[in-house]
Amino acid sequence: MATEEKVPTKLFKVDISYKTFFFALFLIIALKFLVSIFDLLILVYLAFLLALGLDPIVSLLTRLKLRRSIAVFISFIFTFALLIGFFVLIIPPLIDQTQKLTASLPYLLGDIQISQIDYKQFSFLIDRFSDLPLNVLKTVMGVAGNLINFFTLIVMAFYISVEKPFFPRYIARTFGKTKLSQSLISFLELIDQQLTRWLLGELVLMLFIGTLSYIGLMILNIPYALPLAMLAGLLEVVPNLGPIISAIPPIIIGMTISPITAIGVLGWYFLVQQVENNLLVPKIIGLSVGLHPFLILFTLMIGFKLAGVGGALLAVPILVTLKVGLQVYLLQRR
Repeated sequence: MATEEKVPTKLFKVDISYKTFFFALFLIIALKFLVSIFDLLILVYLAFLLALGLDPIVSLLTRLKLRRSIAVFISFIFTFALLIGFFVLIIPPLIDQTQKLTASLPYLLGDIQISQIDYKQFSFLIDRFSDLPLNVLKTVMGVAGNLINFFTLIVMAFYISVEKPFFPRYIARTFGKTKLSQSLISFLELIDQQLTRWLLGELVLMLFIGTLSYIGLMILNIPYALPLAMLAGLLEVVPNLGPIISAIPPIIIGMTISPITAIGVLGWYFLVQQVENNLLVPKIIGLSVGLHPFLILFTLMIGFKLAGVGGALLAVPILVTLKVGLQVYLLQRR
């Protein structure tokens, strides 16, 4: 009988240098520190987004030979006046019409008499839609309600807007002519361009879709036109799926009036989407940030899951920021 040969065992030795240990320790402490100041980081990011949103107005005023600080101050006053007017004129009737719509929606669904559909299954979605304007209002008022955070947000946004043209100079003075300095300057330039393009593109599309939807619903005498049009404008953020979802409630309401009205609503929404896709989107395509629609939709879902309406509002800007950071990193590696 042949004797079995013993296979020599190999011992693997792992050496961990003190540099690796201290780097891992520093990384853990840094991550814990970032988690502890997460609310402050979100506040700074919101201030940065606010400064970017006001930058077109500031640029226009500076071209009129106004000092940048004065231009920023005027843009802040103008923006807050618009927001106050919006909340005073739009939000109360929006909440009222939305609550009336959601209260009557089960009866409207029952009047359609489509077989094999249990309308009780829609109760969860109806409740969510009913709370949407209130949740948005609570999110905005929650930020404004904390006076310290609100004042800090305004001060930081004002400072960022005034000092933004000088940030590359400050970075060069601090870090000198190094790769880190070049990376930070490139990151700020790219994030400025892409977030501004994203903000302008989304605002134009949302305003266009919401306005045309409201005009069509008013012409067709569809009740609750304001919340339905606002829903169409807001869901424009969700690519591909948003316009389809926003067309369902007015079509259902139109079916309770007459089949012709429902067909008219369907035709109007289809016409609006065709005008958007063939005329408006090609003009704004240069303002896009090059993100795949599925990635945007997935990011919105994650943001809503983690932080509700506020998380959904910040999801895409954060995704754009991460994308730009990765771009800068890969360019520097090359």
